[in-house]
Amino acid sequence: MTPQRPTTRARRPAARPPYARSRPPASRRPSGPSRPRRRPLRLGTLHGRLRFGFAAVCTLLLVIGGRLVQVQGLDHGRYAGAAAAQRVETVPIHAMRGSIVDRDGTPLAYTSAAQDITADPAQIPAASRAAYGAKLAPLLHVSAATVAIALATPGQYVKLASAVPQLTAQKVAGPAHHGDHAGHQGGHH
Repeated sequence: MTPQRPTTRARRPAARPPYARSRPPASRRPSGPSRPRRRPLRLGTLHGRLRFGFAAVCTLLLVIGGRLVQVQGLDHGRYAGAAAAQRVETVPIHAMRGSIVDRDGTPLAYTSAAQDITADPAQIPAASRAAYGAKLAPLLHVSAATVAIALATPGQYVKLASAVPQLTAQKVAGPAHHGDHAGHQGGHH
């Protein structure tokens, strides 16, 4: 057996945690009179303004919510009716009726074809409107000035006469009247 020599190891000091290294030891701190700490600078309190803003936003949301309940909950029927009335347009349609006869079979009233006379003012030159008025006035039983004024209105549709007998409508719709149209409509005489 060989004798063993005692081994000596050098001990290292224990490692300090990283946060401990940055602080100076307690003995190095100045022990003299401590400086007075600075008070933070106060620019003004925001509590009053924040409360006022919060109250204003809450009031606004309350008003909007109340109006929403009123419109959708309480007045919904009125608004639905107004919307339906805006979409619906009443157009009178002349019904085709049979003859009305007396007890002997003699017709007292009968159905005959009647037409509306319309014109497209955009198709009639301004210089020719007076001439058209003079031609159409005796057929429609109105003055030439009335027809000329109607033909001078802007747009593409003007009604010159209503419920005109079919024979008169055929005379108006002759080949010389390009901008005039006779629309069919039943009439009761």
